[in-house]
Amino acid sequence: QLEASRDTDVYLPFIRINCSPVLKLFLCSLYAPPCIRNYSSGLIRPCREMCERAKSGCDVFMQRYQFAWPDYMDCSRF
Repeated sequence: QLEASRDTDVYLPFIRINCSPVLKLFLCSLYAPPCIRNYSSGLIRPCREMCERAKSGCDVFMQRYQFAWPDYMDCSRF
């Protein structure tokens, strides 16, 4: 949890300006996915559409502050 908290702190300015209505949900599902009992993989990960919506909404602001969308959050991975 501490590691996830540190990693997500860099996104707080983007969450505060609400550049994407799904950014917070996307980050939560990425860093703290819910565990579902009797579900084949056990975890529910974010979907590609949510990732793309979060990224597209915040991309302009991230570029303005020279913040790159991290490789581990590449939407094609979801």
